[in-house]
Amino acid sequence: MSTPKHMDESAFASFYESTKRQLWLYIVRVVGDASVADDLFQETYLRFLQHTLRESDEKAVKSYLYRIATNLANDHWRKLKRHRTWFGADQDDTPQVTDPRNPDLRHDVGAALRQLSARQRSLLWLAYVEDYGHKEIAGMLKLREGSIKVLLFRARQKLSEVLRHMGISPEATP
Repeated sequence: MSTPKHMDESAFASFYESTKRQLWLYIVRVVGDASVADDLFQETYLRFLQHTLRESDEKAVKSYLYRIATNLANDHWRKLKRHRTWFGADQDDTPQVTDPRNPDLRHDVGAALRQLSARQRSLLWLAYVEDYGHKEIAGMLKLREGSIKVLLFRARQKLSEVLRHMGISPEATP
């Protein structure tokens, strides 16, 4: 296996070290299961290494990495939905993320995020945690750039609605 055309082994090692934590956190938030996230995380870097990239700009390369992760997460959800349809599983579709290090409020927000769709979680994560712009998010999620603003607005509204329903609102926080 070789590294992408613009990276030698040490450049990839540096890129990996600078992206691994945030990428894993992104994947686990989208799929909601740490063991599935581990598998998708490894598969993301494997696929990244198998492709020759046209871009050498670090931001574009990182964007491509997240696009791979997003596609793998979407594939995971499609397979899970198909499996549940075929076998009639009566399982809750909301992913369960547990992190004993999180304080109660953060746990509540995590529970609220689990009530959003995978796309909504992806949009919010990429925009507000990873700080990507609309154009970059559109490329990662294979959406039109003009749609991102509306989809982010709807995702924020949905999250706000869920948080209010849980009793978490700006007035309720200290």
